[in-house]
Amino acid sequence: MKYMTRFLHKFVVLVCLTFLIYSCTDSERSIKYNIDEGAVETLFTDTITVRTSVYLEDSVVTLNPLHSLSGKIELPHVKAQAHSYVNVAFSAGTKSQISVSSEAEYDSLVLILRQEYVYGDTTKRHGVRMQKLSQTLGTGTYYHFDELQAENEILAKGNFLPRTSDINVRIRASDVLGRALMKQAQAGGLNYADLLKELPAIKISSTDDTKNMVGFDLPSSKLQLYHHKTSGTVTTQGSATLYFFRRFSHIDRDLTVGVLSGLKESQAISTDQFNNVCYVQQGIGLFLKLDFPYLKDFEKGNTIVINKAQLVLSPIDPPATLKSFLPPGALFFNKSTQAGTPVILSRTLKTTYSSNAGEYSPLDLTGLVESLVKKKKNLSVEFGLFLTPQNSFSKNSFLYDKINFVRIGDNNHAEKKMRLRLFYTKYKE
Repeated sequence: MKYMTRFLHKFVVLVCLTFLIYSCTDSERSIKYNIDEGAVETLFTDTITVRTSVYLEDSVVTLNPLHSLSGKIELPHVKAQAHSYVNVAFSAGTKSQISVSSEAEYDSLVLILRQEYVYGDTTKRHGVRMQKLSQTLGTGTYYHFDELQAENEILAKGNFLPRTSDINVRIRASDVLGRALMKQAQAGGLNYADLLKELPAIKISSTDDTKNMVGFDLPSSKLQLYHHKTSGTVTTQGSATLYFFRRFSHIDRDLTVGVLSGLKESQAISTDQFNNVCYVQQGIGLFLKLDFPYLKDFEKGNTIVINKAQLVLSPIDPPATLKSFLPPGALFFNKSTQAGTPVILSRTLKTTYSSNAGEYSPLDLTGLVESLVKKKKNLSVEFGLFLTPQNSFSKNSFLYDKINFVRIGDNNHAEKKMRLRLFYTKYKE
């Protein structure tokens, strides 16, 4: 046993010496990833330059928004006036006609509009009117500049005091139209072909003296045909409903006299010319273009690993007169091409607004910044980003049903600075 122990001891020593000699003489087997700790440095910076410009979109899609606009507003940077067009039809899932007993008597036709928000002076009454279109809305895409011809006759007209909470606005419509619809409903039923002859589509607009703008929830609005039937001493009330479906808003916008004067469609102007203030607004089509001019030179002379990148946006508090214009609930980032036009990013980048904090959440741009630094072709955004109140430049206008806007300080703003915070590891070469 004693000799066996000595033998094992000598064997182990011999193996170790052999390994040591072999390692020292064979340069091909040296460990290749020895890292000099003095060559590694973890840095944090909040001084990465963000170059910003205000961009005016030339074609704002306003087809089928949840809310449709009516009225006028005047802001320091834009004047706007809006009205809406909508098809009239039967409710989906119901019979393709409306029938009323021949013994029933006509009472009234009422336009019921669900008003859900208001911009501007809430102490002023909002005048609204309804006119008939000669044809239905087509199947194509409608933009903010599209307009349809309406007949001169006013089929309904009234006014109301807008509320910040939801209300139903009831306006009596033309009895001539109401009786014509009633007659068709009693004569075998009002079918869709008959409806198209009487009322294919309508225009909802404000009266000339209106000084504010409201949003109507048209899917929850309707035309209600009221009637009654008397049998002996008993009177039974009844009604039939016409609903609103395909729709779009026309928006006239004027930026020639405000703080953004000089900004033309499909053009981006540096926020240096606008007192270091960025403007983003739904409906009007004001976007923010961002460029990171020095990221392409960031890796020169060093190997960089991006640990984290955050874009911090700081909204500027609006004056009391503009409190009804809330910031968009979400802002999305879209890629910019060399020509300066927006295209869809391959991944969704989004920041949401917190009304309690009064801030947008920091936007995680780690993957995007890393792709810029490394110049990966699949995510390259060499010419910057567009910050918009919609998630793409496809035919999606659901976030364009309002004209909420936000002002954000740019990189040089005195108080509300935009910051690109970078956490990265540098390997010195």
